[in-house]
Amino acid sequence: MIGSQFYIPRFNLSDARCVQYRLHPTLNVKDFEFCNSWDPYDKFTQRELESQIPLPQGWDAHVSNFHALLHYDYEELPDFVGEFSLSLSTKPVLVSSRVRRVIEDLAPGACEYVQAPKVHNLRLNIPMDASDHVGVNVLRQIDSWDRTQDTMRHQTRSDGTQYYSLYKEIGSAKAIPDDAHLWRDSFTNHVLCSELFKTRLEEMGATAIDFKAIEMA
Repeated sequence: MIGSQFYIPRFNLSDARCVQYRLHPTLNVKDFEFCNSWDPYDKFTQRELESQIPLPQGWDAHVSNFHALLHYDYEELPDFVGEFSLSLSTKPVLVSSRVRRVIEDLAPGACEYVQAPKVHNLRLNIPMDASDHVGVNVLRQIDSWDRTQDTMRHQTRSDGTQYYSLYKEIGSAKAIPDDAHLWRDSFTNHVLCSELFKTRLEEMGATAIDFKAIEMA
């Protein structure tokens, strides 16, 4: 899509409604450190090593036994709870139904949708209504980065598995097709989006989301 601008959707740090959540089996949080690690079961956290893009089978049944715990100053959830991550071992971002409609309109078939967990606000000590939210995992993959400018680093973990990371975020405009509006890079797992996707969310006033423009070659 030569001549187009693309973005990384991310946390809007200037929006007080931005919040991460952590999955935990109970509401008793005395014995755990509040952090972004999310699941004690190896079959879920091994996704990153296995490069398994879809969420593991049984997510809905599994997550129904967990509470999504968050520290939050509001009684209603924003449009985005968490953010799209380049780590496959990270829990999926939760989005509102109006955001889902934009995704399905612009990028049909690009994502899978899973049940949102029960949400509990630790700061206000109240349950939160998550019936309007679903978990979103981006499935569509596109080789998005310009490697002619040495943007990619090939690295090896201590266990021998290999992965790619970026030295510079330089997109390859000619590699991104016209119908791409939300996708995952096939090497680094970054989630990227189009100008149109960004514009649609901004026009609707989507909360707790921001967009980082990437340099294009």
